[in-house]
Amino acid sequence: MKDSSPKAQIQKDKALQVYTLILTNPDITQVAACAQIGIDPKTYRKWIALQDEALAQLEQTRIEIDRLDYADYLTKRSEISNQFVADAMKPGVSITERIKALEYIDEKINEFSSRYHTVDVEAEQDLLSGPKTEAGISSSKRMEDHT
Repeated sequence: MKDSSPKAQIQKDKALQVYTLILTNPDITQVAACAQIGIDPKTYRKWIALQDEALAQLEQTRIEIDRLDYADYLTKRSEISNQFVADAMKPGVSITERIKALEYIDEKINEFSSRYHTVDVEAEQDLLSGPKTEAGISSSKRMEDHT
């Protein structure tokens, strides 16, 4: 049975703070993190060994924070990219700089087209169904008709 006393909850909370501190500060040692939070390292290790569910939840939270950071960087990159293209279109920009901007735009178009590749359903069905056959006409006769 799990200990849910106030003292156990305080230890659990402190151990979680230590775990978070270690995750967010890779240079800090476990002993130093425990000292900073005010928990004995043995208590921390005991709690960690018994709290798989809480650690999984904390890891999921950390992953979500990473995703949000990634989205933030993508937004900033997009803003800078838009400014880059706008600057390239200003009067007085050299042909070389405009070509670089055009190459960048082509690169972005390729990136998006590979990410959001669409398929022509009718063309795909034609490719997958093979050649159309007609009763009474040989395949060599059809080929002659198409040339």
